[in-house]
Amino acid sequence: MKIKRALHYLNQTYKLGRKLGLDNINQLLDELGRPDKQMKLIHVAGTNGKGSTSSMIYTMLQQAGYSVGFYSSPHLVKYNERFQVDGEMISDDDLAQTITVVKKAVSAMTARGLTHPTEFEVLTAVSLVYFRDRGCQYAVMEVGLGGRLDATNAIVDPVCSVITPIEFDHTSFLGNSLTEIAGEKAGILRKNVPAVIAPQQAEAKKEIERVAKQRNTPLIHVKVPKKVIQSSDLTGTVFLWNDKEFKLRQLGRYQVENAITALTVMDTLRKTGELKITDYRMKQGILHTKWPGRLEKVANSPDIYIDGSHNPHGARTLLETFNQVCKDKRCIAVFGMKDDKDVAGVLKHTAGLFQHMIATEPHTEATHSAEEIASLIEPYGVETTIEPDLNKAFDLACSMADKDDLIIVYGSFYLIGDIRDRVVKS
Repeated sequence: MKIKRALHYLNQTYKLGRKLGLDNINQLLDELGRPDKQMKLIHVAGTNGKGSTSSMIYTMLQQAGYSVGFYSSPHLVKYNERFQVDGEMISDDDLAQTITVVKKAVSAMTARGLTHPTEFEVLTAVSLVYFRDRGCQYAVMEVGLGGRLDATNAIVDPVCSVITPIEFDHTSFLGNSLTEIAGEKAGILRKNVPAVIAPQQAEAKKEIERVAKQRNTPLIHVKVPKKVIQSSDLTGTVFLWNDKEFKLRQLGRYQVENAITALTVMDTLRKTGELKITDYRMKQGILHTKWPGRLEKVANSPDIYIDGSHNPHGARTLLETFNQVCKDKRCIAVFGMKDDKDVAGVLKHTAGLFQHMIATEPHTEATHSAEEIASLIEPYGVETTIEPDLNKAFDLACSMADKDDLIIVYGSFYLIGDIRDRVVKS
């Protein structure tokens, strides 16, 4: 298949696959010869920071000289972003070729009367086949949704499991309490496989510990001292870990917590003998990690940032990062979110940053309308413009801003992905 036909097939799988559970993905991986058995796997779940943490682990492993694959979701602009090996995302030709291999295995499954896999199951299989064919020694696998029933949980025992901070998100699928959500995330824990656990709220931590005890999983709890940050500005953050100084280019205190979680994973694997890595290579990995769409600066004069703040935790980070900046200069927002997200919770923390907000809609289905967004902004007394068309909303923000002003595009990953594709030249 060529790339257009391959992507059309992926879109079709969204309609064809609906069965919950791990039976389908296990059948598919069996059909493909269990590519997950050909490399060491690091499995990362959580609500916030799992992409950033995974990316830091991935980059540190590269710095140590290993060949590494990285499977992430969602993508900002195109599917290729989800499949990276040694610092490069998959080419169109390789993606099409690998989808073709997986489609053949799916056809063999359905011919035996088995249910067609979901889109995410197909994507997960594509990642593992690609990493195997590229000869990866390690693969960092980011959970898509939850953990217990996520397709990535069909992998053979990883060398390390990781759970980043858990918050309320996808409650219709994962539950309405932190205990329920944490129980789903903790579904990735395995017997005798070390699990690195980022700082958690008490309710989530208690549930993770309950599941770990039940499964005989050794837990390593990440500790982040209050005075860990040495300096921080819009160019990055310097922090201490094990009495050593690290420089991080990503913005926000939560990224320091993600970095310390990733460093703890490396240190754990170093102690268990699964890898060899020096502190210097770990420093280089943290320094050179890139993770698009999280408090990312994409243009100058005016400065333009994009951020996937789609829950209150991310919103608090946005506030923490830009609170002083927006007191010193005029800040304009372009904001839109999908209808399964906590818009009111996000606005509670962020609306007060801005002198003007443009309410808009991501280019996807099931979004809050621009009118709904504006009505939720109204109680904060912020001057607001309604512009449903995202491109027009962004153009309007640019036309309103002087070179010394600040524009922040935030909310849905679909929204910031479209703007990033416009602004950032690859």
